[in-house]
Amino acid sequence: MFENDELVDEVRAVMRQRLQRLGAGAYACLSTAEGQLAVTTLDDQDKGARYSALSSALLGLCETFCKEAIGESSGEACFSSGKGHAVLMRIELNGQLFQLCVVREGLNNSLFSLLRSSTGICHRIQATIHS
Repeated sequence: MFENDELVDEVRAVMRQRLQRLGAGAYACLSTAEGQLAVTTLDDQDKGARYSALSSALLGLCETFCKEAIGESSGEACFSSGKGHAVLMRIELNGQLFQLCVVREGLNNSLFSLLRSSTGICHRIQATIHS
């Protein structure tokens, strides 16, 4: 699906546009459910690929934990530290599962703001893919 450079550029532009609302220090990676990088706003593609692989493993672990502890799998995970926040979300695109990882370094925005922005990015990506 993301072998088309034009589509990659469109999705990257959507992500960058939505990330502007969060300010400097925000970036996103869209990858397959298996952790292969599809699109990133990072200039360093190797970092994007590493973050995609790590976030895939982490989201899989979170889904398993939720299923066992709560009785239902969750397609989202949120993390917070003294230096920023991260949100991981499952996203379905043309019948295939992907994941979105959105990170905001610095504490200028709340975790809720990042979660809301991440949801908006997911909806915009889906609209871009389906148009």
